[in-house]
Amino acid sequence: MKSPYDQYRKVQAETGSGADLVLMLYQGAVRFMNRGIAAIERRKIEDAHGALLRAQDVIRELQASLNHEAGGDLANGLFSLYQYCVDRLIEANLRKDAEPVREVRALVQELLSAWEQAMRAARTTRRSELSG
Repeated sequence: MKSPYDQYRKVQAETGSGADLVLMLYQGAVRFMNRGIAAIERRKIEDAHGALLRAQDVIRELQASLNHEAGGDLANGLFSLYQYCVDRLIEANLRKDAEPVREVRALVQELLSAWEQAMRAARTTRRSELSG
């Protein structure tokens, strides 16, 4: 049985805007990397493997969602960065080494922070346009 939180996230994913979905993907990647790091530190090999695979899947989803025509150089740069992140997570999973996961988590957290700022700026602009 799914928890109410899982049900809420499912509804949010099905009804959210593209920006909200990207936000959720970044948050999910960080969450799975946190689980992977904790499992590596506890020497829970299967748990680490599963969490790091999920983090890779989330980052691949971010990679697949890029619009190269509209995004141009930015989309191409993000594609390369996402690929680097996936490669480092694969390396971490093979070696059960938390350090590459921490590196990728820091990168994704920076992207998450930038995305949150962009979403706030877009909301402020929309409010200004509606009220002005």
